[in-house]
Amino acid sequence: MDPSETNIHNVTFAFAAMFAGVAGLSTGVAAVLANAQPLLILLPAWWLFGERITARTGLALGTGFAGLLIVSIPGGGGSGALLSLLAAAAVTAGTLMVRGLADLDVVVLSAAHFLIGGLVLAGVALTVEGPRPLTGPRGS
Repeated sequence: MDPSETNIHNVTFAFAAMFAGVAGLSTGVAAVLANAQPLLILLPAWWLFGERITARTGLALGTGFAGLLIVSIPGGGGSGALLSLLAAAAVTAGTLMVRGLADLDVVVLSAAHFLIGGLVLAGVALTVEGPRPLTGPRGS
């Protein structure tokens, strides 16, 4: 697997969806949903890598998903909730992809993720938002 593929999942998709999710949802609910990755990774890890899910883990998984519903339903759900969950799913996909890159240096891999993914995200932001004028510390 090419390490650059994980950059797009771990940084670009995840952060773009996370920031867009905040626009359509309260910040707290968006943060909870965007950080649902520990719940989302259990079933794919079991299916892809044969990791064991005990009854206790299954109970915790069900409780976690119930908690996500309790938090998100009063917030109205909608596109903000969907985008926040997409952010968590992108991080989950990237985490699963990185597992195949165990022989690489973690620090170098992390730096590459943020550098390449951040450059892609900056390009998208410039295209969508346009360049912003630079201002001083007090907006001058």
